[in-house]
Amino acid sequence: MVLSKRALGFIGAALLASAAVGWTLLWNLAAGQSEKIVEAWILRERSFGRIWSCPARTIEGFPFAIEMACSKPGFEGMIFGRHFAGNLGGFRATADVFHPTAVTVRLGAPFAVSADTRDANFELAWQDLRIVLDGLPQKVWRVTISGDTLSWHGALEELGSVSGDSARLAAEAASRAEDGTYDFNVAIDAARLSDLDRLLGKGLPADIAAHGTVTKAAFDPNLTLPQNMDNWRRAGGELELADLSLT
Repeated sequence: MVLSKRALGFIGAALLASAAVGWTLLWNLAAGQSEKIVEAWILRERSFGRIWSCPARTIEGFPFAIEMACSKPGFEGMIFGRHFAGNLGGFRATADVFHPTAVTVRLGAPFAVSADTRDANFELAWQDLRIVLDGLPQKVWRVTISGDTLSWHGALEELGSVSGDSARLAAEAASRAEDGTYDFNVAIDAARLSDLDRLLGKGLPADIAAHGTVTKAAFDPNLTLPQNMDNWRRAGGELELADLSLT
């Protein structure tokens, strides 16, 4: 049987329409999965005592990506034993349709928080900041952070006044075992840190790099930094530096 050109054209159009409908359904399923991933992250943060809000949430990116964005996310929770509240300038999370468990997050500056007691505050600004999370929603096994033109300033009662800036930050932490063992790499380029300035002199940018492994890593936001460090020490936690440099 020989089909006419008209019949072939009709069949081709029907196949294309079916493919378009199927892809739309697939994208919607992936979009729903990505939204579940973000919700899972918000719930995970809540379990640590950190509450995030994501107002005016939108989902875009059709047909090959899932992009979730919200304007000026809010933050509330415990950090080093103090209750803080603050917000971000913006939030956008992107995932590939074929690999929704790897999420790239871009954050809008600044990130500003202050304690209820008004004696502690912190603000971090940047030109570009990207975070890649691998393993959502079940378990994040690797976190990669990269940022350009960062600056920070603030005050904490335990640490006093802190400030500094850096041309670039690159950091990665990957889980190696279930007991809190992480391999890490950190590189900070052209950094100006207030403590280093007092030690080495004003106007000396520093390149800082570290590579190693930390074991028994855990963090309780309800405890202060010294208390967390003491718990880590008692648990047998170790910091193994394979390389450390300050230029």
